[in-house]
Amino acid sequence: MEHVDTPEELRRFKLSRWLKYTIAGWFLCIPAILLVSGLIESIGLSSFNFPVGVGAGTAMGGMQALALRKVLRYPSRWLFTTAAGLTVPFLFLDLIRLVGHPLADMIYLAALSGGLLVGIFQATLIAELEQARARWILASTTAWGLTAGALWLADSIPLQGLSKGSHGIIAALVYLLIAGSGSLLLGLVTGKALTRTISNGR
Repeated sequence: MEHVDTPEELRRFKLSRWLKYTIAGWFLCIPAILLVSGLIESIGLSSFNFPVGVGAGTAMGGMQALALRKVLRYPSRWLFTTAAGLTVPFLFLDLIRLVGHPLADMIYLAALSGGLLVGIFQATLIAELEQARARWILASTTAWGLTAGALWLADSIPLQGLSKGSHGIIAALVYLLIAGSGSLLLGLVTGKALTRTISNGR
């Protein structure tokens, strides 16, 4: 674990900073996913899910690593654990499809599973005690589950009839507001958990 004296860590960790970088990471996920998908398709691979995990994990992990650069000795590990944790469930969906057993409508469950894996991978970076690690895993799973829930809700709202003119703008804003609320939930849940973990000496 990357240990630094707890009082100094607590002074360096700012919830407001964590929220800002987490929200920024969330909105960077879209271009990151598009970039990874484009690269994968350029080599002849299409209709794969794992670029979602790679793109989202890299964008979110990278921004959160920046928020933790004064707290963790090796913040780059946060990026790699986030990317790996989010990629594995989506890669699993691809492998299942390739062997002839596609699982439909599982992308939200993959995001939830990714949150669990991210929490497991990150726990050793921020906590020494098993109880603290378990709390972080629970917080990560809950946070990503709420994020996936916000995306599911945004995708479930019938906005097709509002796709033209000013109604189209309203529909886009409604979608972004609901989907974007996931970033705030993600930041709040994980930020509070980080504050507690650091203040309790990990």
